[in-house]
Amino acid sequence: MDERNKNREERDTDQSNSRALYEEMTKLNNELAMAQRKLAKKTSQLERINEQKNMMLGMAAHDLRNPLSAILGFSSLLLEDHEESGCFTDQQLDFIREIHSSSKLMLHMVEDMLDISSIESGKVEINRQEVDLVDLMRHTASLYRGESDKKGIALCLQLTDEPRRIEADRHKLVQVLNNLLSNAIKYSESGTTVTLGMHEEKANDSVTFFVRDEGVGISEEDIDKLFQPFAKLKSRPTAGERSTGLGLAITRKIVQAHGGRIRVESEVGRGSTFYVSLPTGGARNDSRG
Repeated sequence: MDERNKNREERDTDQSNSRALYEEMTKLNNELAMAQRKLAKKTSQLERINEQKNMMLGMAAHDLRNPLSAILGFSSLLLEDHEESGCFTDQQLDFIREIHSSSKLMLHMVEDMLDISSIESGKVEINRQEVDLVDLMRHTASLYRGESDKKGIALCLQLTDEPRRIEADRHKLVQVLNNLLSNAIKYSESGTTVTLGMHEEKANDSVTFFVRDEGVGISEEDIDKLFQPFAKLKSRPTAGERSTGLGLAITRKIVQAHGGRIRVESEVGRGSTFYVSLPTGGARNDSRG
């Protein structure tokens, strides 16, 4: 009799424990479901706020672009007038140069903000067409000869003589090259070399171009935040040039929108190399047209 009572008590205890465990699991499951609903609601609210932010940022940048373009244009005319007639004093000329430099920087910043706004809102469009990457790189590099010569920096090309065609957005690839070449020159000293080159990766049907400099280099700490908008880096331009802090963030977004990737290798005091790999998109690689 005692044994039966003991077994009954054990079964009752097990059942009680099972009910308690079930009730606890049910409670936790309900709390998890509630937390997920709250998180989904908060995520939706943040997405709406971010969308409104992008819209307002785009509107503000768009409204600022025209007056800034006018200020830049008028200051350019004043500088041209001075070159022809020497009509300004040294102090007045310094003021005009500062107006011109500041308005140029602000206009670049506004244009970068418009790009970031479009990219983050998902409205960026990649208008693919057949592009001769070699020709595009040669042409873009030629636009930076004056800037590199002014700083005493050699601009070297390592490109094939044969056309290399890919399917890409020509305008946006120019933007990528502009950002990389501009930065390479900006962070290089006189007497060094900036190299623009290209090599193919036939194994994965892609092409890679690179921009290499012998400049100040980038620390490992800074590399981790290099492609973030407005990132504060330790490296400084060698001639006091200014930057919007958005160029590399935009560059990465454009490369990713093409289905490509960008990476950097750098050593402080030895220079940096930025590699951009893009899918060829099945474009023809021949010498026609």
